[in-house]
Amino acid sequence: FNLNGGTFIYAGGLVSGTINLYQSGSSYPHLQTTVATGQNAIFDFYSTGYLDTDLAPNTTLNAVGNSTVGDVSLVVPNSFTNSGTINLDAQDAGYFVTLQIGSGTLNNNSVINLNNGTGGGPREFLGNVVNNYAIYDSGATTYLAGNVTNNNLYDREAGGTTNLSPGYTFTQQAFKLIIDPSSVFNVNGGTFNYAGGSVTGTINLHQNGSNYPHLQTSVSNGQGAIFNLYSTGYLDTNFPTNTTLNVIGNSTVGDVSLVVPN
Repeated sequence: FNLNGGTFIYAGGLVSGTINLYQSGSSYPHLQTTVATGQNAIFDFYSTGYLDTDLAPNTTLNAVGNSTVGDVSLVVPNSFTNSGTINLDAQDAGYFVTLQIGSGTLNNNSVINLNNGTGGGPREFLGNVVNNYAIYDSGATTYLAGNVTNNNLYDREAGGTTNLSPGYTFTQQAFKLIIDPSSVFNVNGGTFNYAGGSVTGTINLHQNGSNYPHLQTSVSNGQGAIFNLYSTGYLDTNFPTNTTLNVIGNSTVGDVSLVVPN
């Protein structure tokens, strides 16, 4: 069932099977879900398209980019709540899949999967995200181009790299941020705010252009968190117990200064 540059409104009843949404010429597809529960309905976006409403519970939305359809952006409302499952699938190298949030905030109350397809390209959050349930980040490369607050589970799974873009803040507020030992989590000229919960794994802090990284730690106990500073950067707060900060200068990054509060 193909929807070519039109709108699918799921307002009631049951959708059994998969709806495919495609761009047609200059017309982008739109999806609206106003049902109380999607009853396991599945929607596949194979082009840039628009989700005009919140995503209903028990509804799966797959945004798929590959060498056939190119880059794909899923554009959601400025004040958007996800109560279903969103999968960002960049299936072929060099093709982006972007979740574009606009000027508001995405409130994730269910599951977002940044899936690692074979040879897949980057996945990207473009906008602010508040995670209240689970984000499973298994993509080879993930870009966080917005402020992210984790109130529950953010799992950077094995074998990839996640990059926080310059000028933005990742706040670990509650429960768990997990970084697999074979993965990398980079803060590139942004701020990492460790305000609650636990950080399992290592956070790398880098300068990006004229943007220096900042680290804020307001927890009383770091629970074994590790931070590596690979450029001049700022520790904006006092430093808690059971937390390690490594300041590393070498032939690759040059001289490094750690600037601490007065």
